[in-house]
Amino acid sequence: MSGAIVGSGRFRKSARSAAFATGTRLDGQWAGLGGGNSMSDSTVEVHDGAGVLIVEDEALVALFLEDTLDTLGYRCCGVADNAEEAVSLAQARRPALALVDVGLRGDRDGIALAADLTELGIAVVFLTGASDLETRRRAEAARPYGILSKPCSERDIALMLASAHLLSKQ
Repeated sequence: MSGAIVGSGRFRKSARSAAFATGTRLDGQWAGLGGGNSMSDSTVEVHDGAGVLIVEDEALVALFLEDTLDTLGYRCCGVADNAEEAVSLAQARRPALALVDVGLRGDRDGIALAADLTELGIAVVFLTGASDLETRRRAEAARPYGILSKPCSERDIALMLASAHLLSKQ
């Protein structure tokens, strides 16, 4: 994660990231576990105001993704840590795109979730730490807009989001 503080709205995010790592409380809540998403006025609205949904069950990775979206100017419209919560958020907030961890814990993994999100008209980009061929084949069969291998950098995410956004306009 980048420690740089750039522009308006970044201090709170950087402070929250630092607080999360140290277990400190901010604004009466544990940092990184809920609370608002402070965004600058320069937020890029993906797909006519829709945002990006993060579906990740590892709290630090989800926080990194949320901070990265903010830094890149995308609007995060929610964070879910399981498939059921992701579907509920997707139905309520109608994101344009979802960053989905392939290996979600629970009854349904990210690949199974992708079918529901696609039915709702949401573009899916998978994140995976899995390197086995079977998982890769299952992920590719779901026809995502892209697959990012973990760990991934801010640059990797930026390029994938830009590509997915262009593909979704075709």
